[in-house]
Amino acid sequence: MKTVQKHLLSRSLDGSEQRDYLFDNLKFILVALVVIGHIVEQYINQAIYLKAVFVCIYTFHVPLFVFISGYFSKSNKKFSYNVKLLLIPYLVFTLLWRALGWARSGTLSLDILSPPFHLWYLLSLFSWRVVIPIIKNMKFSLIFFFFLSLIFGIFLILGQLLSLSRTVTLFPFFILGYKCSRSNINVLRNHKLLIIPGLIMLFISIILTYEFRPENLTMLFWNTPYKYTGFFTKGALIARAILFITAILISIVFILITPSRRTLITNAGSRSLQIYILHAFFLEIFVRYFPVWNESIMTNFSIVLTSFLIIFILSRPFVKTIYDKIFQL
Repeated sequence: MKTVQKHLLSRSLDGSEQRDYLFDNLKFILVALVVIGHIVEQYINQAIYLKAVFVCIYTFHVPLFVFISGYFSKSNKKFSYNVKLLLIPYLVFTLLWRALGWARSGTLSLDILSPPFHLWYLLSLFSWRVVIPIIKNMKFSLIFFFFLSLIFGIFLILGQLLSLSRTVTLFPFFILGYKCSRSNINVLRNHKLLIIPGLIMLFISIILTYEFRPENLTMLFWNTPYKYTGFFTKGALIARAILFITAILISIVFILITPSRRTLITNAGSRSLQIYILHAFFLEIFVRYFPVWNESIMTNFSIVLTSFLIIFILSRPFVKTIYDKIFQL
């Protein structure tokens, strides 16, 4: 076990903290999927295989990200640290997003209570960390919030206000990560056959997408009331429960296949926050220059290449240095 731990944990480059290469690699894979998922979303109605890619990504990548956030919230830092890490960037980038919207449309909105696009995650993560003292010693918290997540979709109130919908519906994944230990991860990674159920679910997701060509994919966003998902209430409850199971099974696949050694993506994985926050500001420019998928082979190649170029640039150390200096991290 000591050998395993020594392999999995290592000092960072400056020696200031221990890094877990498995999770750094996993975080990079997930944040790259976030960027790719947001780009693919612009074209899902132009090619069925892109819709299949979108469905596969969205069935698990956010739940697994939430799980990792919970896992690394065990050493829940002071309230002031979470304000500086999450709340202040949320306010700054929300106002920047609103300003860009004003420049585009001429309509100014200063609404900071309804998170724009991807910035909901900062607000939800802040909320989850704030309530850790409440759920820390709460018995059956995972079961309680799982059922709360299921029934929360029945209600139409609140909507996007303070990202409450996603905060509640995704909270079970945060609790699961918070209660998961490194030894649990090691045991999981020693059972390679657990990869099979997740691969089957991925395959089923692809087949169902091709077979039914669904138009309404809002169930995958974890924040839409059941009334607007295209399901009846009972069907929506079952669909969300299946989505929970699918997210867990596919997440296990990625936990099992992600390398636990230092790789080319390890350092970039430690900078996942800056990639996540900043990438969305490139999307409008991206779609403006590449409005149509399959216009030509060169266009498709350019879209793919530019997607990875955005990820590469935002993962550079100088971006993190500037970001940390601005927010005094």
